[in-house]
Amino acid sequence: MTDDQKKMWEWAEQRGGLVDADGIREHTFRYRRHLQAPHRFAWDAWEERAKAGGVVADLAQLGRSVMREADQHAWSVELQAECGWADDGDAMIALALDKPEIARSRWSWLLDTDGGQVDPETFERLYDDESDA
Repeated sequence: MTDDQKKMWEWAEQRGGLVDADGIREHTFRYRRHLQAPHRFAWDAWEERAKAGGVVADLAQLGRSVMREADQHAWSVELQAECGWADDGDAMIALALDKPEIARSRWSWLLDTDGGQVDPETFERLYDDESDA
């Protein structure tokens, strides 16, 4: 698989209007553009690469879930990077191969706590908003 084939996303920019306390102003919005085919998400491509690289199926599925939740639940930039969004998931695959029990423990904790935002026993949010985190 070539580097271009494994690349899951790229940064893109779009100009538009932003409404804030000062009114409407021009703004450049920066966002991730997924490079996979429609309905084929980056986390699905990652799971396939992980399994092809030797990661056991259940751990690859767990990694897929954590990568998806990091994106869909807008976890912090640091957690998104840990969950594959900074390097197309290469470090996640390396961790799963080298230290599978650590990967399983960490990824399970991230899912159980919604990226450290929820108490896994009471399911109560640990922070009222991002400023408390």
